Amino acid sequence: MMSWDLMGDVQPYIALGKALLKEGHQVKIVSHEEFGDWVRKHGIEFDIIAGDPSELMALMVTNPTINYSFVKEAKSKFRSWIDDLLITSWKACQDTDVLIESPSSICGIHIAEKLQIPYFRAFTMPWSRTRAYPHAFMVPDQKLGGAYNYMTFVAFEAD
Repeated sequence: MMSWDLMGDVQPYIALGKALLKEGHQVKIVSHEEFGDWVRKHGIEFDIIAGDPSELMALMVTNPTINYSFVKEAKSKFRSWIDDLLITSWKACQDTDVLIESPSSICGIHIAEKLQIPYFRAFTMPWSRTRAYPHAFMVPDQKLGGAYNYMTFVAFEAD
């Protein structure tokens, strides 16, 4: 079963992939197994990386900001599969000539550097300070206005 919370992490790349396919490019999305059928349904090649994104999402819900305690807990909970994640990511990118990565990924820039290929980080949410939206990791239950939105970026950057 696919987590609806995590679909937003893959869906923008399906749209990008479909546009690149129309332009004649070969496209492969690399993500967790639960998204494979969904990606392939759109005519896009898919490869699997290790890990369970719902575990990370559960940790993110219990820790609303990424701070020292979050990193410490994440390290203890996820250390067992980080090596597998890195190895499967490396293997999945071997036939790649350009790497476009989600900001939540952790190793794409290093893979691209080693493969000596162009690298782009494709943000699907505001990542620079703005009054229009709160930081993606600090979204309140209700709208609190431009000043709050701007301050969420300041607070996130300070953590």
